[in-house]
Order: sequence, then structure tokens, then C-alpha cells
Amino acid sequence: MDAPDLDPELHRLALRGLKRINQVTKSSKSAWQAIQRRIHQTPCTDPLTILDVGCGSADSLIQFGRYARQSNIELQLSGIDIGATTIQMARSLAAEADVKIELTQQDALSDDPFPKHDIVFCSLFLHHLSRDQATILLQKMKQSARRMVLVSDLLRSTWGYFLSVAGTRLLSRSSIVHIDGPRSVEAAFTMEEMRLLGEEAGMPEAKIKKFWPERFLFQWNVSS
Repeated sequence: MDAPDLDPELHRLALRGLKRINQVTKSSKSAWQAIQRRIHQTPCTDPLTILDVGCGSADSLIQFGRYARQSNIELQLSGIDIGATTIQMARSLAAEADVKIELTQQDALSDDPFPKHDIVFCSLFLHHLSRDQATILLQKMKQSARRMVLVSDLLRSTWGYFLSVAGTRLLSRSSIVHIDGPRSVEAAFTMEEMRLLGEEAGMPEAKIKKFWPERFLFQWNVSS
């Protein structure tokens, strides 16, 4: 899916497959629960701003918008992604869901800093990066977060690999997803590796929690 010459229609099919997988695994729910806890710990009168780095088709942001609507929480949602096709699809899905999101095409690993947001979040993006790139990304997220850094991603494990093989074939018709799913698990980080990445990025106090199906949530709160 990272290939720059990938056919746009095949890319869209793959993104739809990933969207379905994210819906079934409820990958946004654990992140939203962490966001709610942070809101309760440090309430504010202004709308909460959330930036999703490597937002893909904005599945997480759209779900956050829905959760916020149900809970009467006011959000300002933003997302960046390097792919033009991805941003185009994200805008279409956000409009369809009636969730307002500011979407920008941007390379998350460029020298340009991220704009300041209360919560800087990324989901299923870190496993695409090398260890050095992941450290750089986490440092950039830390620098732009006013309240919290949140990372949700795959956990590298044997069980996770077999789940990805079965799940991608059950939930998507995309051959790209069938190949990329297991490869993504192989490229993902372990809990211990994430702990070390957090230390290297200046977030040694970060908490890392495992959740089903073989995923983790990395959370670092900005000190008051």
C-alpha cells in the first residue's frame, strides 16, 4: 500500500478493507476511552483539538467525532497523510459521516513540525517505520502535544500474525490487504521495544497497555 505508483482504485479497495477491519476490531474505542479519561482529569472550556498523524482514510477521527457527539464533547479534528488518494477518500468519508475534519497532505517524517494540538495521535502507522523513524515521529508528536500523545498499533507476536492472516482474508477482498496485513505484524514493535522507543523519544513515563486483538496503546500525558 505504500507504493507511490499503486493504482488508485486498488488503493481505495485496500483502504475500504482496512476500514472494515478497524470497525470489527474496534481499534478506536480504547483510544477514545483514554481521551475521555484525560478530559475528566484535566477539563477545559475550549474545544479539544486532536491531530491524527498518518490518518489514512480518517477512520479513527470519524469515530472520535461520533463518540464526541454521543457524549456532548466538542472537538476540533485534524489529520495528515502523505497520500493524495488517501486524503481524497478521507474527505469523502468524513463528509458522508457528517464529521468535520481538517485534512492535509503532508509527510509526517519531514522536518516541518506538527501544529500544536491538545492530543497528538497515530493509529496503525508506526509499524510502517524503522526504529529511527519511529523515534523521530514520537519526538515530533511529543513536541506538538499540549496534553497527551497517544499511539495505537499492532503488536508483533506469533498469535498476532495468525490472526492477521485469517482476519484480512475474512474481512477484505483486497489482495494488497491480504499481503500487507501479515507483513505489518512482522514489522510491528513488541511491548518492550515500544517502552524503549518511548524512552528514546523523551517519554519514559509513558504507559503501554495491550488490548485485543494483539494490539497496544501507548499513552504519555503532558505534566500539568
